[in-house]
Amino acid sequence: MKRVPFIFFLYFVLIALMLACCPEPKYNIDHFKVYFVDSVGVNFEVNLKDQFDEDQKLAVVNSRDFFANAVSKNDKGIMDSTAHLTWYKIIEEGPEIHRTVKFKNQFGTREWRIGKPIYLLVPTQKMEPGSYFPEKLDHFKCYEVFNDDPLERQIELEDQFDKQLERKDTVTVMKPLYFCTPVEKNEKPIINEKDHLACYLIKSETEYPPMDIAIENQFGPDTLVVRESNMLLVPSLKLRFE
Repeated sequence: MKRVPFIFFLYFVLIALMLACCPEPKYNIDHFKVYFVDSVGVNFEVNLKDQFDEDQKLAVVNSRDFFANAVSKNDKGIMDSTAHLTWYKIIEEGPEIHRTVKFKNQFGTREWRIGKPIYLLVPTQKMEPGSYFPEKLDHFKCYEVFNDDPLERQIELEDQFDKQLERKDTVTVMKPLYFCTPVEKNEKPIINEKDHLACYLIKSETEYPPMDIAIENQFGPDTLVVRESNMLLVPSLKLRFE
């Protein structure tokens, strides 16, 4: 039997040490399950700046379209059950710039081609006993994704709406929709610059009765009519962009 050359032995040891020292990243943000809500027109102006911007950019907020709960994926649990994000459609000043972002998350390493920002995700308190405002949750700016990169992965989700219905929601993760970056809003600094959110279309067989919920965020109090879920936000680590 041939002996393995010493240099190859050292190579394998080095690889093993690298894997041991560099585990998959731990994220400081939950997954979020996103629901349709009855869309309502609004009229706000905000100044936004994320890692792609050199300066603050004016954005007009013109509708409120979705609502997101922190969600447990495959029984992994939730870090902050009070964390919610309300989705507002925005129109941002300036030319549309296309970029390629490379990132990794639970679905592996991906490269997505992104375009203009479409939504601003706003930290939100769901008004109910024991709730509080999620102070450690950033705002996010979500860019449209051009990739047709289907996943067809099946996962199990459970958020507070699922618990109320006493069931878990088995969904199929279909394809990418948005790539979301933490963003300064009106010069409020970013809390966690590392973690991003990759947004995927999901297909659920679970039916949800319409739910009325009261919320409050930096745009004031609001009442939402929540309907079926349609998207999943997945914590992601951005590796580079160009």
